[in-house]
Amino acid sequence: MAITEKGIYYPTDYTKVADVPADFKQLAESADKAIGNIPEYNDKPVKEDIRNLKENDEQQDKDIETLQTKQTELETEIEELEKDIQANAIIEETEQAKSLYIDDASGARGSLIIEGNAEQDGEANPQHPSEIKVLKAGSTKIKNINKNFFDKENIQYYNNNSALFENTSNTNTTRLRTNSFELREGNYILSGLSNNIKLTAVRAYNNQKELIDDGVTRSNNNFTLKPGIEYIHLLFSHSDNSDISEEEIKELKLQIEAGNIETSYIEHQEISCILDIQQDMLKDDKFDLNTKKETHNWKKIIFKGNEQWYFYSGSAAPFGIYISDLVLPASQQDMPEVICTQYKACKWAEVSTSGDYLVSNPGGANFLRFRDIDCSTLDEFKARLAEKYSNGTPVELWYKSTQKIELDLTDAQIEVLEKLSKLRFYKGVNNIFTTEDIALLQAKYSVDLKSTNNKMQKEINEIKELLSTTQTSAMLLDNLEKNLIEEVK
Repeated sequence: MAITEKGIYYPTDYTKVADVPADFKQLAESADKAIGNIPEYNDKPVKEDIRNLKENDEQQDKDIETLQTKQTELETEIEELEKDIQANAIIEETEQAKSLYIDDASGARGSLIIEGNAEQDGEANPQHPSEIKVLKAGSTKIKNINKNFFDKENIQYYNNNSALFENTSNTNTTRLRTNSFELREGNYILSGLSNNIKLTAVRAYNNQKELIDDGVTRSNNNFTLKPGIEYIHLLFSHSDNSDISEEEIKELKLQIEAGNIETSYIEHQEISCILDIQQDMLKDDKFDLNTKKETHNWKKIIFKGNEQWYFYSGSAAPFGIYISDLVLPASQQDMPEVICTQYKACKWAEVSTSGDYLVSNPGGANFLRFRDIDCSTLDEFKARLAEKYSNGTPVELWYKSTQKIELDLTDAQIEVLEKLSKLRFYKGVNNIFTTEDIALLQAKYSVDLKSTNNKMQKEINEIKELLSTTQTSAMLLDNLEKNLIEEVK
């Protein structure tokens, strides 16, 4: 507590909620006493004291509100911890993958780690450049969906009078569409149809909204999706092939789940968050909450043909370029840690006089060596690089650098990463992925022991059934052998 010139007490410590009633009592008593000792109530010093007291009261109210908020956060954290304790079980850690399917989570909190990645479609060569897909700067959306992918509230419905895509026919059915990033390559089963409603077709489209004829294979309500699908159309009709309304579809308890076996229905649930990315991320590029850094290990070069190139006469890989911060392979015979749009990286032992490729320098220096079957001189090679650059199809190279780049995490990044570090998993099945389907994900979660025991018992039963079948087959063969022996006699 502190006191004004007129003898009015006011609180100065706003950190203890329990002291508030006593502080107000002392404040009121001292104010009454001060006013009683002054001839006129409107005395200017008293007014100033009262104004100051009001300001202090407002500050105290704010501090009390802050304390109450912190108290609520702590109480919530205690509830979450109690849930985790109740669900305490074996901790499992998944392998890194672009999407995760977990079917034995206990429902407790765990953690999800996201890292960069890079990949190419097909083998790179100058005639047919292969784009390098990386986790691009900007942002990525991370989703976790329970076992039911079918979210009827967020699916667009189209009747037979509204064309969704050009050159797409629609005959006697109501269509509904869902983006295929929620349905990765693999097997799925649809359940929940009524007796008078049937699934008539599953159609797949690429990112150009073109129909992929062989994108889906279907058997009744089971279907398999192939890679490269962007959009999915499910077509429904009545059993007599008459049109069906959107309302009829919404009344059904439809469920799409991974696999080939129908399980009990649950409502669709999902959580998602958007994580900002400051710079393109490749494999081993990470977000580090401990150091509050976004770390990068790769650098990119776009060749223009005007770089300092070297010529190794008589070599199978004659064109060389020096990169001072290039990570050298552990052995001269190992493949360099590089990715190129038009030249395949290979080991020195694989060097030949045919094909287009790049290799590490066999002497261990920080050189990359290139071979191009259409270029026999250094001038020809540099001219080809320059031509490709001017034509808009430059040779691009990502290489692992000895100079790590560390960027400070933003407040927005920290907020999302902290949520992921305390991610509460759905009990049972979790389908986790990113919209770009390129980032590498790894989860740590607690296993539901009952679910694990059930899976183990199922495996035991399958083994017993197999043994039983084997024993039966052995008995039949034995009897057959005896019968043959009898016939021979």
